[in-house]
Amino acid sequence: MLKCNKCGFDNELGRIFCHQCGSKLDLSQIKPPSMGGAKIRRKKKMSPARFALFVIELALMVGLLWAVYLACQVPDMRPFKPTNAQLLSADDKRLVLEQMVQQNRAASVEVTAAELNAFIASMSFEKSKGSSMDVEPLALRADLGEGTVELSFLGELHAGDTVSKKIYISYTGTPTVADGAFEFDPISASVGALPIHPVLLEATPVVQNVFEKLFSRLQNERSVLDQLSSIEVHPDRVVLTYKPKSGSQ
Repeated sequence: MLKCNKCGFDNELGRIFCHQCGSKLDLSQIKPPSMGGAKIRRKKKMSPARFALFVIELALMVGLLWAVYLACQVPDMRPFKPTNAQLLSADDKRLVLEQMVQQNRAASVEVTAAELNAFIASMSFEKSKGSSMDVEPLALRADLGEGTVELSFLGELHAGDTVSKKIYISYTGTPTVADGAFEFDPISASVGALPIHPVLLEATPVVQNVFEKLFSRLQNERSVLDQLSSIEVHPDRVVLTYKPKSGSQ
């Protein structure tokens, strides 16, 4: 700092006139760095390359914040509450499907979207427990499209005893039967309103600990689905067709 001899104001090094009173400063007070004086640091001009790097870093930061914002968005999704008639109808369709496979009888069964969701709602959820975070499942729903099924999951993430946040995950795929095995070929996925690749979703603890535990209890249904000839998905129903293999009748 350089003190003004007239008003005593401390001015920054590099000034010629006092910032306070405008008097000319005594520059002879400034000592060179070799004699213990402070160095005068000049601001570096931003080069085009440095400016481009700054813009890229800023864009990445904005993109990350936007991705977090989208992932935290939770739509209004209420648990499906089936009626007794829908539950009974879903059980009847499941029994008919098992019987036509066991009896090796060619037939088709149509399952409505309401019956499918009634069957899903009848399955009990389990919490996904980890070392520090738990996911409490709240709702699971299936929405039918033309050839596709979208599974929507709503849960509540608990981190310790203080942090709680609802999470929403959607997983869309095409159910198929090929070479005697039922498959769900993934098409798209999202966390909140953030689209992500299905492979990334499959690696998340929620899918591994909640969905896998949920569907692992469907051993009987899975064995029946493996023997189907075709699965057709329409916006209002799923058509499950079984045809005996040639020579098995």
